[in-house]
Amino acid sequence: MRFALTKIRGGTVRTSDSFPFYASLGQPWLDGRVDHTEVAAPADAATISSEWVLAVDPCGAPGTETLRLAAADLRRVLDRAFGVQVSICEGGCRPKEIRLRVAQPGALAEAAPEAHCLRVAENHILVEGNTAAGTMQGVFHLEELMRENGGPFVRAGVFQRSPLFERRIHRSAVSPFYYEEAAGYADTPYRLRTLYGYDIVLPPYNEEEGLPVYYADHVLLGLARSGCNGIWLRGILRLYSATSLYPAGVAYAERALPRIRELCRRAGFYGIRVYIYLNEPMGFADDDPFWQQHPDLRGSPTALDNLRCLCTSQPEVLEFCHEGMRDLFSRVPELAGAILITASEFPTHCWSHTPAVTPQDKAHLVAEGRLCPRCAQRDPRQVVAEVITHLDQGMKEGNPEAQLLAWNWAWRLWEPSPHATILAGLPRDVIVLGDWERDAPARSLDREYINREYSL
Repeated sequence: MRFALTKIRGGTVRTSDSFPFYASLGQPWLDGRVDHTEVAAPADAATISSEWVLAVDPCGAPGTETLRLAAADLRRVLDRAFGVQVSICEGGCRPKEIRLRVAQPGALAEAAPEAHCLRVAENHILVEGNTAAGTMQGVFHLEELMRENGGPFVRAGVFQRSPLFERRIHRSAVSPFYYEEAAGYADTPYRLRTLYGYDIVLPPYNEEEGLPVYYADHVLLGLARSGCNGIWLRGILRLYSATSLYPAGVAYAERALPRIRELCRRAGFYGIRVYIYLNEPMGFADDDPFWQQHPDLRGSPTALDNLRCLCTSQPEVLEFCHEGMRDLFSRVPELAGAILITASEFPTHCWSHTPAVTPQDKAHLVAEGRLCPRCAQRDPRQVVAEVITHLDQGMKEGNPEAQLLAWNWAWRLWEPSPHATILAGLPRDVIVLGDWERDAPARSLDREYINREYSL
């Protein structure tokens, strides 16, 4: 879930207090030692004992650090699960060893960065991946094989594995959604005071916690062990960039962005990239002083928390999208990219909360002040494609390697799936995330229905 209902009655509440499972997020499958005294290893198996050594082949920065972290994790598993203590060394050869290294280019059958191969012989286990992150995944694979076997042994052979999906993006179980994680901003769009009539009191932001706690090293290790290679942080462009439309954002960016860069660095050791999740151009509260300076940019009103859209029929707003993304991704080139939702959620462009309607109904909405008269003259499918295009172009100017992931969440407001008109208007390098569950027939408790939201 993207939110948690938390009742706090004064004082500072730490993550470790709010979430008793926090300390265990990085642990592997083991809860204690595995009794393997009555489990017989196959005759040709490699049986790991204290005579063995974990050998790490250095591969330069930052890959060597990833291999060291993987070796430390394997050493910890062997000790805690099976009571086997081994040492770690770098380089050289040992009579009995588990060697971790990055494969030579083209040596593995699969090309994916996290593809890996285990070559197991009686006195030698080689774990190699296409990248250091692939080797780390190979270590997790080796640990899992030992768990399945019930002891510190693996049968001889070659074991290869490659991910099915290129991007596997998740989020820390303890990271907040209703205040900005890097520096603690808690106003619009993060503010949420009630949910279904219940008051929500959020824990106070603690500067000593933030990203170093929400994404502590053991949390990143747990995410990597689960197969994730990406995490997403919720962001707001006007706070993460310096733009001519909203120059005040630069002060907050100078606090938040160095912390995000540091997270990108640490996450990289675990083969994890960082994405920013955005609803842009994010609207303002109807009484925000911004409208006094820019009354011509006022767009459609919404019923959500008295927020008003920014009108993208005005060139200044599209330029803000372009300029903000260029600034953000040039300041933090370590970011993997951005994930966009451009319908529903928090108000952005003038059609973001309004479905396509007949010309007569459109005229009524404009007359009642519920739809921007400028954008009423435009096709909402054109509007959303235009917004995505400007965000993508600005991002690519800041970092040509960054990827824009546009989610088709709620595009059904304007066009049925597969949203052919919107897709035709997008740059070819935009990656579209598809709602694979929406509109799917479902059955539960002897009731048949059409799934409209998440099914979990």
